[in-house]
Amino acid sequence: MKERINFDSILIYKDTLEPIITIYSPLEGEKFASTPPNYNLSIIEVNLISTWYIIEGVSGEFDFTELNGSIDQDAWDAIPEGEIIITYYAQDRARNMVSESVVVIKGKILQQQAPAIPGYNLSFIIGTVFIILILRKKK
Repeated sequence: MKERINFDSILIYKDTLEPIITIYSPLEGEKFASTPPNYNLSIIEVNLISTWYIIEGVSGEFDFTELNGSIDQDAWDAIPEGEIIITYYAQDRARNMVSESVVVIKGKILQQQAPAIPGYNLSFIIGTVFIILILRKKK
């Protein structure tokens, strides 16, 4: 008599690699006023299931699905002026989680004056031209 043997096979993949986050913007030390920063990220992970960011000084997490976007306006309004740490998180199906942070500055941005032409002192040039004109009239 022939004996029949049944079996099942299971293929298991082990994910030991953490996601990789690269922050393209905002830049470290970049200044912002009342308009919150836009972000531009790269996240390398085949089995990505969750992405979010936190803002230092604001309770809660802010989920995002797009790699380009803007920091939540209400949260930004609630933050006092100064250095702000924004931390982005990514988690994969195996629960590998990674974070990357950037420090930005919230404050008033002063209008910069157009730089003067380097090497020229306008007062000196006008004064010299004026003296030359006076000397020519005396001759």
